[in-house]
Amino acid sequence: MSRAGEARGATAELSRFVAQTDGGAIPSAAIALARTAFLDVTATTLAGAAEPVGRILTAWVREAGGTPAASVVAGGFKTGTTQAALANGVMAHALLYDDTTFVTLAHPSVVLAPALLALGEPAGSSGRAVLEAYVIGYEVLTKLGRALNPSHYEKGWHATISLGTVAAAAAGAHLLRLDAHRVEMALGIATAMAGGSRQQFGTMTMPFHAGHAARSGVVAAELARRGVTADRGILESRMGYCALFAGPGGADLEQLTKGLGEAWEIRVAGSVLKPYPCGAPLQRAIDAILALRARHRIDPAAVREIRVGVSYIFQGVLIRTEPRTGLEGKPSLEFCAAVAMLDGRLGLDAFTDARVRDPAVRAMMARVRTYVDPALERGAPGVAADPFGDRTTVTIVLDDGRELAETVRFPWGSPENPMSRDELVGKYREAARLSLDRARAERALGLLERLDTLPSVRPLMDALRGAKRAGTAARRAGPRRAHHG
Repeated sequence: MSRAGEARGATAELSRFVAQTDGGAIPSAAIALARTAFLDVTATTLAGAAEPVGRILTAWVREAGGTPAASVVAGGFKTGTTQAALANGVMAHALLYDDTTFVTLAHPSVVLAPALLALGEPAGSSGRAVLEAYVIGYEVLTKLGRALNPSHYEKGWHATISLGTVAAAAAGAHLLRLDAHRVEMALGIATAMAGGSRQQFGTMTMPFHAGHAARSGVVAAELARRGVTADRGILESRMGYCALFAGPGGADLEQLTKGLGEAWEIRVAGSVLKPYPCGAPLQRAIDAILALRARHRIDPAAVREIRVGVSYIFQGVLIRTEPRTGLEGKPSLEFCAAVAMLDGRLGLDAFTDARVRDPAVRAMMARVRTYVDPALERGAPGVAADPFGDRTTVTIVLDDGRELAETVRFPWGSPENPMSRDELVGKYREAARLSLDRARAERALGLLERLDTLPSVRPLMDALRGAKRAGTAARRAGPRRAHHG
């Protein structure tokens, strides 16, 4: 079938998969990965709760009111399911500290977890049921990414919302045990709320995308359960979702259902957990800079130039080459590379407006150069599976003429180079101290680590709901890993 051809029945087949997949068919390894994702996204949510956008959303949701059904993390109150999903999704993505997949070019957990916890808490869903629904949503998200990317992303869509909205609806529909017809309606409703431009990167609206996707997934699943209808076949129709969201050449519609529930995308595509709170494409470059700095004991004052070889798509993604705020620094290679070289780390405390204006940082930023690696041009084998490229090469040129190079294929936090349990727990604890007292944080940690055995997610949400302190603890560096030469 050609890419432009119509894969008839794709929406219906995907809907049957969502509705009819039994939890017992999901392998334990996939459930374990989902459990790890929930620990990581809880960390990013607790850190985001202390951010200005987190505080704004919490206050607004509280003022808007709603039936007290689902908890706002670190907010000290419950609200309606849709409002809780919105607030928690925004907080989860506020710091760009959350997981990502290079197949979808989206952040799965900041959409799926808030939606599922908002639905699961009032329903008293078990931890296992929530994790199973997460794996289902991840499967749908990745199939959408395989069908539409990279051209979808290149057009400027922020896949976390444009793909994530539909995936959240699928996950929510599975958790609510909707039949195949109502799942198909939920997917159709969700497409009416998908969108989101990458031009918003580096602003508060970027994390709003995640919250909106989570909320929209809840809305779609709940409305479908109540009988609201949508067009059947919305994904593959001539004027449907894929036709509108695909780039030149159309969507590869066969990918929507190819291998559904066989190898499981959470294991095949896999998520990258972030040790650095900045854009996903930057993670390899930061790894390389920190490794070179430590191995060669580089004096930042002796650096003449930092060259970063990237994929063709990279330069169109990270648009903030001259950031003006801490938020704009997060998707800025120049800023993140400069701070990593100057400080020997890149933590939560780096992303302030004052640091962006720091003359020493600006001077180092001027020495950062990006270029497209010839092996990572459009159509090259290295970009077939990963549009960001399967590697990043950093070359540091010193004043004495030496050129020190490092190539990173698997960033710290990827399935091939994972964060250890201690590193991930360290990330959680540093984040939790910003918003929760220690007793609540440790109680939540214990529940998260055995989430698959919990009869209900309510005790977890009771612990996470907490109550914000008047002030927040000083920011810390986040997880640390020794770099050895």
